[in-house]
Amino acid sequence: MNNVNESTVYSKYYRFNENALCCLITNKIWMAHPSSFNDPFDSRVELPPDFRKQVQQEVSAHIDQCLPGHENQSRRTLIRKGLERYTDPLDIRRLLMTNNITLDKGLTHSVQLIYLIADVYASIGICSFARPKANPDQRLMWSHYGDSHKGFCVGYQFKSKQIVEQKLNASDVEGRGTPVPFPVEKFQKSPDRQQAMAWVMDRIRIKDNIWGYEQEFRLSGACSNQLITVPGEVVEISLGLKMKPSHRETLLSLVKSMPHLQNAKIREVKEAYDSFEHEEIDHVQPIDPQ
Repeated sequence: MNNVNESTVYSKYYRFNENALCCLITNKIWMAHPSSFNDPFDSRVELPPDFRKQVQQEVSAHIDQCLPGHENQSRRTLIRKGLERYTDPLDIRRLLMTNNITLDKGLTHSVQLIYLIADVYASIGICSFARPKANPDQRLMWSHYGDSHKGFCVGYQFKSKQIVEQKLNASDVEGRGTPVPFPVEKFQKSPDRQQAMAWVMDRIRIKDNIWGYEQEFRLSGACSNQLITVPGEVVEISLGLKMKPSHRETLLSLVKSMPHLQNAKIREVKEAYDSFEHEEIDHVQPIDPQ
């Protein structure tokens, strides 16, 4: 899926730290796994209760086979309790593999499917951006992601060709009241990695409606927890209202010295008079005294 608008400036808010500066210097973005997100429900892959119950029943015999004897009774009990509690395929796979209950033990089709979904989900990396700055809730973005205005915001324009070449997906995030359900019927005959990837990609495009203020756009792909080259260019950098003078100087010096940032427009956030709003103005380089 590639729904990028090449004329749109997509914003990413950063804290001023080594990781953020590294991204600017190397022209990279970090593709985070969903497990690191601030919302634990975001992009969560959850298996339906009926399917989990089926897995519990099918695995039960394999638990006895893999961990026989009285000395393993407590482990068998803990595994069964874990299967009742866990809803995430990564957790279920980790539980089984830690206890040597693996595919080479002749596990069932349903458990193979869990392993497949877990493998696909573990590979997913996501980088999130905000759509155009006309968004009136930009103030919240600065507060939540820009270190309460002590950080900075980078504006990117992405290129469809580069997104395709880097095997990424590009899409707006859709707000819904419920997540995308797990389509068990699609996997009944045989586990299919392509279908599993398509479902996971659909799942990560959906968030709870309460996050609508973010006006989110995402790049995603099979590049979990990796730095990847920006599939486009940096076109503007905005300095937070409360950014430390030393941090401003460091960032401005960095921008000036990096060839790929030479054409980026530098902006400053300023308080708007008699309003809770703020505005952005072009940064004016101070004149050195002669």
